[in-house]
Amino acid sequence: MLVGSYVVTTSLITCKLKKIGCKFMSLEKKFEIWVIVLAIASLIFRIGLVIEHSWHLQLSGDTFYYHWLGWLLAHGYGFISPFMFFHDTTAKYVAVNLNHINSYNVRVPTVFHPPVFSIFLAVGDLVGITSPRSQLILLCVIGSINVILISYLAKRIFNYNAGFVAAVLAAFYPAMWIIDLSLMSEQLTQLLIAVAIFLAYRLNENPSYKLIVIAGVFSTICALTRAELIILVVLYALIIVRHKKENLKMQFRRKLKMLAVLGVSFAIVLAPWTIRNLVTFKYPEIISADGGTALAITFCHSMYYGPEIGYSNFGCAGKVKLTKDESVFDHIETQKGLTYIEAHKLRTLLILAIHEGRVFYVFKPVQQATSIQPYVDNIPIYASISEWISSYFVNASAILGILYLKRRKLLQFPLLFVVSVGLIAVMIAGGDIRFLSDAEVAIVILSSIGIAGLYGTVKTKFKLKVDAVS
Repeated sequence: MLVGSYVVTTSLITCKLKKIGCKFMSLEKKFEIWVIVLAIASLIFRIGLVIEHSWHLQLSGDTFYYHWLGWLLAHGYGFISPFMFFHDTTAKYVAVNLNHINSYNVRVPTVFHPPVFSIFLAVGDLVGITSPRSQLILLCVIGSINVILISYLAKRIFNYNAGFVAAVLAAFYPAMWIIDLSLMSEQLTQLLIAVAIFLAYRLNENPSYKLIVIAGVFSTICALTRAELIILVVLYALIIVRHKKENLKMQFRRKLKMLAVLGVSFAIVLAPWTIRNLVTFKYPEIISADGGTALAITFCHSMYYGPEIGYSNFGCAGKVKLTKDESVFDHIETQKGLTYIEAHKLRTLLILAIHEGRVFYVFKPVQQATSIQPYVDNIPIYASISEWISSYFVNASAILGILYLKRRKLLQFPLLFVVSVGLIAVMIAGGDIRFLSDAEVAIVILSSIGIAGLYGTVKTKFKLKVDAVS
């Protein structure tokens, strides 16, 4: 599917460019047109998939939470649990309940997921993007914008060829569009990660105080979208520490000031949400209360010894919608997961490796692609299989991309750091490919660099042979 999309798209683009006289354009102009056309093609492709597979999406669990919390925020109810407010998670019940909102609708504070994605949906709700269908289309638009950002990053880091390959991969690599098929935060997260990588490279070039403040604020926004992204502030701190400009004494003083500015800008934005949580709930919740559930459903008996070892089983956790204090639920589930880990330390090391093996399709790939993912994540089986097959090519070329960056002495640290964030998320939360989505942006960029680098090497060797013969 990936290869077919590449051929069709490049053919259409070539025809278009010939008609408008591309041979008289600059390389930059050609690149811009190619990427924009690819982004539009990606948008059409994504919307078609949503209509075909998710047009009648049944909201439940996380999708129910995000959608209805967005509605509650837009209608002035604040951060309260949609599970408790609507008493049920069925669309029919909620539809009836909306017409009879009164004092019996329980208003319980929520911190189950980070707030930014629900705020994003609430803003959409205020401008008329209210239904799950329209919200899915909005996420498709976000995905197509990400095509442009990722291609620009690859071009900026390596060359134009890498930028074009990155655009193709970002548009049609299944790992980048599978996440459009469910109303979850992954697509917005990938957009934020692309911007975070851009900021990291800009900060490495010129660590000005203005840019450091932006980096600190932005890393907080990322953390409030996906809790594990709180570690991005460490990325920016390491870039500041690694940077070399003035003499050693000036370096030390200036870097201390920069690190202080980064920390303060990060803390100021995070503080209101964290203080609200500390005051509201029994147990401390810095960003969200979903970590306990992740531990409980991943580190339990059926996921250590069952046929679906290394994945996650929601049957191992309680029901968050039944609690009036989510921090208590999070505390109980966290202790449950940690207790099981403590009792099975050696087995846990194997399970952590299996988590990584599942998302990279080296452990039970057939079961992962044809049985678990279509059932658990509601992914069409053709999408799951195409993601399975194409991931080997993309991941292998990403390794090649690392080697090319190292050979040319180009900065690779931000990309590797982002990949490591995704690997840590998978290690903790289990072998669901959704948890690798944090790393996919960096993987696609590295893959495009690997392909472009290989193309350049082959082209150069071929030219040398031709010159030698002539």
